[in-house]
Amino acid sequence: MTAVKQINGENVLVQFEDFANYNAFELLVKYRTTHLVFNDDIQGTAAVDLVGLVVALKLLGVFLVFSVAFQAIKLAETGIAELIALEMSKLHIFPMFGFGLVISDAIHVHDEMLLVVYVSIEIAEALVGQVMDEHLAKGMIYPPFTNIKKISAVIAAKVTTKAYELGVATHLPRPENLVKYAESCMYTPTYQTYR
Repeated sequence: MTAVKQINGENVLVQFEDFANYNAFELLVKYRTTHLVFNDDIQGTAAVDLVGLVVALKLLGVFLVFSVAFQAIKLAETGIAELIALEMSKLHIFPMFGFGLVISDAIHVHDEMLLVVYVSIEIAEALVGQVMDEHLAKGMIYPPFTNIKKISAVIAAKVTTKAYELGVATHLPRPENLVKYAESCMYTPTYQTYR
């Protein structure tokens, strides 16, 4: 890990992926305070579980308070539901967690940063709010990718905000509008016309 930092710089983000649990935990404990490391398999899918649960209940005409949903998540994290939530986490949330770390130039991942994204009522509500009646009619419980850039900017801004609050962000000065800053840092594919 020292060589990784020497070659790529102090703020290189190292994503641990698909390690056995015992190795993943050991690596996180060993490097979390000295390196910018993250493992989405270990560190979270709760927000996506919550979104799926809330929208599924909405499909059934059941409405609930989010604090109840958080308790239900613990019961729902089994079998196929967990696999679906994991995949949706990787599509909707995890990339923007990493993006937030990168655009803030965070020096390491703090537990509170994880809570902002993976157990955030605001993030869950933002995702739930993107599932419209027409999507529900089609049986969709997660938002389509048509609004992914806006959702992504909000998620990245939440991570970036927390990085600044915790003093682990090194990108200075802090941008005034972190959502707009996140949007400005996103890649937008444009193609030059040659004919």
